[in-house]
Amino acid sequence: MLKKIIWMSVGILMACNVQAFDKKQINPEQDIWGTWTIHNEKLNCSEVYQFSKPSQLTYTSNEKRITGDFAIWRSMLNQDLDLLSVQVKADNKAASCGGPAIDMTNGKLQLNLKWISTTSAELCSDHEAKLCSGLYLIKQK
Repeated sequence: MLKKIIWMSVGILMACNVQAFDKKQINPEQDIWGTWTIHNEKLNCSEVYQFSKPSQLTYTSNEKRITGDFAIWRSMLNQDLDLLSVQVKADNKAASCGGPAIDMTNGKLQLNLKWISTTSAELCSDHEAKLCSGLYLIKQK
């Protein structure tokens, strides 16, 4: 019985540590630069996001290639998620992990980022982290 209580306590503490990451540890203006990847195991597919200065993004997945400008909007409320906003400039109109070929030229993408660490963030469709996808943007070294 004591072992069960100890293991439950350790599990709860670990879960709290994951939830308690303070997004103030992330400086989007400095930490975003580089290559980030999402691997979707269900679809056995990867998406690659290349963030380069000044605020340019190149996205590749399967045959799809998108280029555009991006910004990360920081919410002043610590419990609200940051927003990655992308203004698509060019799209090769090919298929990606997400499904069939769609032309997103001149479109806008918005992803809420639930920071897990300085090198990973879960994607969510709301700013309160109630509708998260289970897909993680991971910074490559």
